[in-house]
Amino acid sequence: MISLIRNGLKSEISKKGEYQMKTYLPTEKCTKCKGRCCRQMPGICHPDDIARMFPANLFLDSINKALKTKKFCIDWYEDSHGGNHYMRPSVKGSEGVVYHPAWYGECVFLTHTGCSLGFETRPFTCKTLKPSDDKECISSIEENEKLFMAKIWDKTDVDLRRLQIRTQENIKRSLIF
Repeated sequence: MISLIRNGLKSEISKKGEYQMKTYLPTEKCTKCKGRCCRQMPGICHPDDIARMFPANLFLDSINKALKTKKFCIDWYEDSHGGNHYMRPSVKGSEGVVYHPAWYGECVFLTHTGCSLGFETRPFTCKTLKPSDDKECISSIEENEKLFMAKIWDKTDVDLRRLQIRTQENIKRSLIF
């Protein structure tokens, strides 16, 4: 394990070359702001988040279990051409939409008392937000979060774009009958 310190934040890089980012527990600042970050856009899941929340023998089955809850969807990094897809919680009002490129929207897990998920089950990027007194929390991910997470998803053995196409085709077929 190699430790890096950038901008005062410690990051760990495993021998596999993946970052283990600094995470932050929610504080009273989160209670005061009432989930400003969660009202703007859901966080992004790490593949391990999906595997942990939806255990299965195959990672593809974990993804399908998550999508069947209608509380997760597939999104992508805006500048990508065919790749760079990732999973995140759905936006309220779009539950059940498998492929949902959103620029804004409230996370499906946000309630009037905060996140309905426990800290350990929250999406990876939610845990990397450092609560702030200012208007925006600060992420310990130093590059574009969407691109950073999409690159991690691209390392999995599941092509989310192809999965999305098959899933949408299956939905269309089921509506015909």
